[in-house]
Amino acid sequence: MEIAINTVVVMILGVIIVGGGIVMVTKLLGGGESSVAELSTQQKNTLERMMASGQLVALTPQNQVSLNGKGVSFGIGIDNRLGADTTFRIAVTKSGDNPPGVGNLSVLVLPSLAIPANARDTAVVAVQKTSGKTVPPGIYTFIVNVTYGTPAQVYDSVRFFTVTVK
Repeated sequence: MEIAINTVVVMILGVIIVGGGIVMVTKLLGGGESSVAELSTQQKNTLERMMASGQLVALTPQNQVSLNGKGVSFGIGIDNRLGADTTFRIAVTKSGDNPPGVGNLSVLVLPSLAIPANARDTAVVAVQKTSGKTVPPGIYTFIVNVTYGTPAQVYDSVRFFTVTVK
């Protein structure tokens, strides 16, 4: 009986150690999308202030530092002043002036927001390294374009943000 109890205890400890190892490896190798999935309260408040001051499209912050391509997030806010319920499309592209490693960065963004007339909404733009790739140090610029209607019409002006990879 004593051997059976020892065996059970060793098996339980083994499962705990293996489970902890899996969690640690997942965090180290990048859970990617989930690490930058929502806006901080500070980002939301900043976006609200920017839109309240008259900006139709607000973006915060303009610059982020990423260590070795670790995920960073930017908040985008849209203030619908068109007088009708509108679906806005959000496109984020990589600037042509970027260093060659820009192809190793992935951009995640909700492609559209349906916003009622005279209302505001926010979304997250996440930038992270592509799984299994390395991103050389440098400053990478991205272009944010918000459009509406068919054919697409630009809402407010184009915005830019940068990611400095160290």
